[in-house]
Amino acid sequence: MKSLKFSLLFIITLAWSCCVYGQKSSLKPTKNQSAIPHFKIHIHYPEAEKGDQFGFNVSTHTPVSRLAGSSEFKQFVISQSAEGDYEIDLPLSPDQINKGIYVTAFDINNGTKPMVDSNSKSNFNLSAEILDNYFFQYGDNVVVDVKRKPGYQPGIAAMNNFVLKFQGNGHDKCQLRSDVDSMRYAQDFIYDYCTTDSSFVKKNHSVILAHKLLSYLNPYSKLMNYQAFEELKIHAFFSSAAAEALGTRMFVHERCKQSSKEFKAKFAHDLDISDTLRWSGFNRQSLYDSYDFWKSEVEKYYAVSDIQNHKWFADSLTSPISKITDSEIKERLYLLLATEFSGSFHNYTAYLQNASPYITTAKGKALLRELVRTTVGQKAFNFNLTDVNGSNIKLSDFKGKVVFVDFWYTGCENCRSYYDSVLSKVEEKYKSRPDIVFITISIDKNKDFWVKSLQGGHYTSKTAINLRTNGKGMDDDAIRFYDVQTFPRPLIIDRDQIIFKIDGSLREEYALINAINEASSL
Repeated sequence: MKSLKFSLLFIITLAWSCCVYGQKSSLKPTKNQSAIPHFKIHIHYPEAEKGDQFGFNVSTHTPVSRLAGSSEFKQFVISQSAEGDYEIDLPLSPDQINKGIYVTAFDINNGTKPMVDSNSKSNFNLSAEILDNYFFQYGDNVVVDVKRKPGYQPGIAAMNNFVLKFQGNGHDKCQLRSDVDSMRYAQDFIYDYCTTDSSFVKKNHSVILAHKLLSYLNPYSKLMNYQAFEELKIHAFFSSAAAEALGTRMFVHERCKQSSKEFKAKFAHDLDISDTLRWSGFNRQSLYDSYDFWKSEVEKYYAVSDIQNHKWFADSLTSPISKITDSEIKERLYLLLATEFSGSFHNYTAYLQNASPYITTAKGKALLRELVRTTVGQKAFNFNLTDVNGSNIKLSDFKGKVVFVDFWYTGCENCRSYYDSVLSKVEEKYKSRPDIVFITISIDKNKDFWVKSLQGGHYTSKTAINLRTNGKGMDDDAIRFYDVQTFPRPLIIDRDQIIFKIDGSLREEYALINAINEASSL
């Protein structure tokens, strides 16, 4: 197995770490809570600077909001109880007592000095993730000692930043999880596939590393309950598969640039079916509830689409997902891709229509109805937001005009690129058309950062109608209505306040111009 000259780093998206946390909580149990089942985590992080706060994501299934049907999702910000000490003590619901919970913890501030975006000249804090989707159970009382590794750098994978030592009740599964993560290494999967026979993927795809990790875990199976051990096994296997799929997507075109279309088609097919052959090796309900499983599946299908189409093309995934034999996995993947990549589809309406026959549960049908609500031909949401002068602006103020709307945030490189290469040119083209309006909506919570970004002119123009979600960040009705998960997120509303177009094609200049022309000709 040849080593790659690169290492795969998991990037922490700034939007989520900078924007979604707004309420402090000491999370101390009250007297009325003392009799309620709960769990505790004490993080001891002496290198944390004075004033640093911790963000905690807690949920029954997974800390990634909406991923794989997550439920009871909560977010907290905690200040230091003493220098370098952070404590969380939470009551558990009956569902959490039975299923356990997943916790992500990260240092929001990384010191009192904020990071600076050198391009927009806007300040923002870069988070340092310490616990990444760790599994905890009723009765756990874990102490985590955190020490930075040499070369510590905020914004990269926790295993590259910290040495973690766990003590207390429930520490064994946490320490094993940390050990498993530290054993990962880069492997040249693409090279190996290209130089072996067609059976390679079925026999060896992510197996070499994953089986090494599983072998490491097996001796500890009797030291913890079945649920905790099954979760560790799923993490070991599917976190490796996710990293491999990510690497494949990033480098497949460079490695296979001389390969034929037939070869790439076979590569995509083999990658598609590879881990499906091994689902039976795990408890199916544990798979359904696992963050790592769904993350791996998303990364895999992202890679499959990239290989098949020479670029990420979400629409193409309808066919491979329809062939999945497990009806629950099929339904959840259709909905997961629809929610997480809603802005990437060229024909979002067609995707939902194709997915509809496979959405059979009451919960799935309810979510599908919510998604259809934001498709072409539906009534647009009448937002009421403030501009830079504090004036209230409603969508209904522009009835009778064609309205372009885009969502962005300070620090979003894709948003900067979109404005520079597409939106600024399109705005210039229609500057003499009073019947065509350009509106931008920022999720920046900090008004000063937002104003600086407007003044810098890297994300939007001064002639556009620039609004923000009134300090609510992602927790705004407009964000929820349009299910904004990715940025930028452009859409066009016609003169009757009906959604005319809302898909990934609007990120391309010619498609955006054509859509505006079509909407204005009605």
